[in-house]
Amino acid sequence: MKIFEKIRRNLFCASKLNVLVKTYLSIQQYRQCALQGDKTGIDASGTVIVSLTTYNKRIHEVYLTIESLFQQTQKAKRIILWLAKDEFSKEEIPLILQKQQSRGLEIRFCEDVRQYKKLIPSLKLFPNDPIITVDDDYIYPIDFIERLLNGQRRYPACVCYYIGARIEFQNSGTIKPYIQWGHDEEKEYTPSVLNFSTGAGGVLYPPQCFHEDITNTSLFSKYAPKGDDIWFKAMTLKKDVQYVRIPIECDFSDKFLLLENGQDIALYLSNVKCGENDIQIKDTFEQYGLMEKLRCAAQ
Repeated sequence: MKIFEKIRRNLFCASKLNVLVKTYLSIQQYRQCALQGDKTGIDASGTVIVSLTTYNKRIHEVYLTIESLFQQTQKAKRIILWLAKDEFSKEEIPLILQKQQSRGLEIRFCEDVRQYKKLIPSLKLFPNDPIITVDDDYIYPIDFIERLLNGQRRYPACVCYYIGARIEFQNSGTIKPYIQWGHDEEKEYTPSVLNFSTGAGGVLYPPQCFHEDITNTSLFSKYAPKGDDIWFKAMTLKKDVQYVRIPIECDFSDKFLLLENGQDIALYLSNVKCGENDIQIKDTFEQYGLMEKLRCAAQ
């Protein structure tokens, strides 16, 4: 058994090393593209808007995420980076982001609603457009948008996503703790209201998929202050919108390259390890009477 454990560890280390090398090479490639590129990164005739946000710790690295979005096989018609107006001014925008502005990046300022900035301001401006939200700490594969749009064409009323979990119930009829939910690894498209996107790999929201409270700052600040994915799920579930996962033919980390020091560890620890997700799920789902709908779907 020891020899098999040693082989397993060696394979894991080799896989980890491969991802690190791939990430390093991608960073060099996209840095060069961002510094020297002059071609537009958007397509005005496209059908989808990409929306993201960042903050002071990542403002000098987010150009890598944006460059990976510029290099897509199917380009977005707009890519909007939202910054908190109390945190940044136009004069503080890094030069490399200004260069990307000349290639199609839009930088807009809004109220600081933390992680909600990646969707809420864009949703207010473009309620009739499909919107893809992305995180600011990933380099996205070149077919990232193309695959999401293929999923939307197949299931136009569904929220499409790459990584998430499956909401599960205990025998008592209560939702299991978030950390115990089944990891969503379906190889085929399977729409369900029980599917839950964690947002990390990007999410495509179709037009008019949310309940009218979606942009109500006082409500999402009260019920899910740190759980934007929870709030978005509740607002779609209220309208009986299903989620569908876009299958990936390899390990997530092989295609979606996490930038070093990118993850917000503090938010992860408070939401997952300390159980704040469970509190926010309970508060939000009970407020909107969603528990019974989920129980019926789970039977």
